[in-house]
Amino acid sequence: MMKRKTMWGLMIVGLVVLLGGGIFAWHKAASSANGPRFRVVRLHNNNFAVTGSVQTHRTEKLTPKEGKVQQLFISNGETVTKGQELLSTFDESKTPEVQTAQQAVAKSQRELNQQAQAVNDLKSQLNQTPADDPSYEQMRTQLKEANNSYKGAQADLQDQQNSLATLQKTQTTILQAPYDGVATIDYALDGTPQITIVTNDLQVRGEVTEYDYAKLKVNQPVKIKALANGKQQTAAIDYLANNPAPDSRKNMSKYEFTVPVDNRFMNGQTVNIKIPQDDLRLPLSAVRHGQVFVYRQGRAYQQAVTVQKKAGYYRVKTGLHAGSQVIINPNRHLRDQMKVQIND
Repeated sequence: MMKRKTMWGLMIVGLVVLLGGGIFAWHKAASSANGPRFRVVRLHNNNFAVTGSVQTHRTEKLTPKEGKVQQLFISNGETVTKGQELLSTFDESKTPEVQTAQQAVAKSQRELNQQAQAVNDLKSQLNQTPADDPSYEQMRTQLKEANNSYKGAQADLQDQQNSLATLQKTQTTILQAPYDGVATIDYALDGTPQITIVTNDLQVRGEVTEYDYAKLKVNQPVKIKALANGKQQTAAIDYLANNPAPDSRKNMSKYEFTVPVDNRFMNGQTVNIKIPQDDLRLPLSAVRHGQVFVYRQGRAYQQAVTVQKKAGYYRVKTGLHAGSQVIINPNRHLRDQMKVQIND
């Protein structure tokens, strides 16, 4: 009885072994027919991103020159144009100089009047004197000298008037808008108005560390996206600083860059700045002896590449392009144009 049970047990075990071996052989055959399985990565250009903020393109606080504000020509929040008069100031400290100059002008005017009277008197006498009179030639000489003195007095008066005008111009100063923008008026403790001009143009300001500085260049297109409302714009970098920003730290210098944006953004908004990069990245495992395998339509095609080793990846220099599907786990059995399967 025991022998019969043992025989039945051995038969069952043998049947299981045969069945399992058949299934394994069938699976191996099926796998061999379809090719080994590999993992692939699709290459794409990487984006370098930083956070920035929207600011006015230019803000300037204007300081009136010394003196008392005489007149304010604008109102708070008014839109102004370049060269527009904003306010006038009067420097009382120069009043003594102006008064001295005014006195000099008045004196020169009196002297000119006297010279004019002398010329007129000599002309009248000369007209009443016969030409054959012994004093006639002497009077003509006197008239010529009087005319020269009159011209000299005219020149002196003009000089004094010019000096007075220059002093008066420095005493009264007109503050003008340096560019187009919106004027904001604040008042100091002593009541003096202080004007700030803010341009209507907006720009995004960002910073990049010294380690990523080479990833940016002027005129490079970037993608701006507002974090609050998702509004986007593609624009070009118009400024990249050569000197570190004030908030740089030891062993970590930062450099400012700016991008002009339109009015879809608001002053003060926080934005994400994506800076597209040209380099393609490969996992270290994908490259074997300067070769990779590109997957196309079920087959692996061997492709020579030149790469530059970076921290944890290869940077592709030649041989591949964005969109290429590269096998990242090639083995020593993989051959050019070999039929392969990929894992989804």
